[in-house]
Amino acid sequence: MRYRQGQQLGALLEGAHHVNVLVVEDIPDVALTFAALIRAYGHRTQVAYDGGSALRMAREFRPQTVFIDIHLPDMLGYDLAPQLRKLPGMSEATFISVSGNALEEERWATAMIDRHLQKPLTIDSLMGILAREPQRAKR
Repeated sequence: MRYRQGQQLGALLEGAHHVNVLVVEDIPDVALTFAALIRAYGHRTQVAYDGGSALRMAREFRPQTVFIDIHLPDMLGYDLAPQLRKLPGMSEATFISVSGNALEEERWATAMIDRHLQKPLTIDSLMGILAREPQRAKR
């Protein structure tokens, strides 16, 4: 089964543009595993464990995609996304909330979050999002 998922991922990423991805997650093991998986498919990643760190990193890293855990130690992901989007070069980034709970679409849409993924994440859902990034990466 793992081999088949790997083949599907390879097909998804073949010819895909590689993007800068910021992972904002307060659980180190989850964040580092998430980032390692994304890097394994050629994307550049940085990890922030709280909202303040994410804001500092994004100013220089300028990610095209941001995965944001909703419950962070210093703020909610709902509050972080609009702040990140206001930074120079971030208005066209794709923001994806990640949570163990189902979220109301209206809540994440008003927070300027483009999509929501519910934990546990699947490799196909994660790589599918990154494979669709070329149009944003070119901007």
